[in-house]
Amino acid sequence: MSNGRNTTLVSWLWALVPAVTLGLGTPAIMAHAAVKKRSRAQAVAVAVYLAAVAALFGVDRDRGGLDAALFTAAMVVLLFVGLAHAVAIRAWVFADDSPAVSRSQPSPVLEQQAAAVAVHRETVAARETARHLMDDQPALAHELRIGRPDLVGRTFPDGGLVDVNRVDARTLAQHAHLPLPLAEQVVAVRDGIGGYGSFDDLVALSGVPPHELDPARGVLVFSRRLG
Repeated sequence: MSNGRNTTLVSWLWALVPAVTLGLGTPAIMAHAAVKKRSRAQAVAVAVYLAAVAALFGVDRDRGGLDAALFTAAMVVLLFVGLAHAVAIRAWVFADDSPAVSRSQPSPVLEQQAAAVAVHRETVAARETARHLMDDQPALAHELRIGRPDLVGRTFPDGGLVDVNRVDARTLAQHAHLPLPLAEQVVAVRDGIGGYGSFDDLVALSGVPPHELDPARGVLVFSRRLG
């Protein structure tokens, strides 16, 4: 909150420079605004104010006539027009300095959300790569121990896959988030028939209700044969 008040105070001091300097500081603050906001229109305004300064010091007002008129016009532009201009663009010039609108520092919550989404996407991509290896290169998949969280020394990240045809009931329950009795039923049927060919086979043959297996579908894989 104090940073916001400080920014507001500085912006008003900046806008009052034309009044404090009798217009002589107007070109400087306008040049600051043009550079900060990278504004061509503001750069044109700087040229106008510089021309007014040149007129202010280039004429002799004591001679009267045109010189006096140019001097007065230059003072009006630098002081009154410059002051009105500065007040009008004050908020625009200092908008990026307000912590409330800063976009360079996202909140910790948003950073955590972005990190979680990134991890999820990487995990899904890892699973798809591992599935393709099991389908296209089963021997390599076996060597990489894809779907075998029960084995130590694995180095290939498979996204948390579980090979229904190879793991024991406790591993299946733990990593596929299934109740242990259901996992034991799946393994018992598997051992009796020699393995499942797909998720549909698992649903059709295991006797486990489909709604109990659906939550685990994303992590289950089925090797072609038991080793």
